Amino acid sequence: VAFGKSLPVPLVTGNPEGVIDDPSQPALLADGSWNRKDYNTVIFFEDGKIKNTYRKQHLVPFTEHFPYEKQLPLLYNLLLANDYNWWEKGYESVVFETEEGIKFSTPICFEDVFGYLNAGFVANGADVIVNMTNDGWSKAVSAEMQHLGLAVFRSIENRRTTVRGTNSGMTCVIDVTGKIIDPMEPFKVGWHIYDVPVFTGESHGLTFYTRHIDWFAFLAIYLSFLLLGLGALYHLIHFIRERRQNRT
Repeated sequence: VAFGKSLPVPLVTGNPEGVIDDPSQPALLADGSWNRKDYNTVIFFEDGKIKNTYRKQHLVPFTEHFPYEKQLPLLYNLLLANDYNWWEKGYESVVFETEEGIKFSTPICFEDVFGYLNAGFVANGADVIVNMTNDGWSKAVSAEMQHLGLAVFRSIENRRTTVRGTNSGMTCVIDVTGKIIDPMEPFKVGWHIYDVPVFTGESHGLTFYTRHIDWFAFLAIYLSFLLLGLGALYHLIHFIRERRQNRT
């Protein structure tokens, strides 16, 4: 935090955020648990201070949170005893804004593969999607390419530029047509300066997907079930008619 505040330029970075859960209680509770909540957080520094933060909303099951705490308490406590650290879920699609008026949002790591989440950022006013990803765990170039390939759709869906800054992944810019601009080689130490095209909501509006998200996908699913039902009904009627004809 001190480093971010000391810089003469804006900085966007990830950092664990621990907050007191109940201010009326001590940090260490009587049952041995900590009175705190931990978030996977992005911090935006500008002018020597923290301008705003974003807390990750879509946590990865079993690595960032345990979805079956109540159903499997023994396993949950066993994982906690082995130093698993679960994050709390964030609930706000934050849009940062620089002094120059550039509005951007920061899906964290695999959040850039979820269409609904990024559409929410853009609907809230984001003109650029800035993704910070730790892909060092994969140890495979194919995994880095797959993650990048999924992120491409977010720029196309929302007609917004995506900037990817990665650890061991594929750092690059993705334009609104899905073109990948000057990707860095994965698993290599380096840095790059990019010119980022900014497409604002005022100049380009919101796409159909941004406004309606997965409406078309749900419609296709409902129509599929409808066609399956009609097909089953047709075969049932045909079967009944054949049985009646055979009886006569």
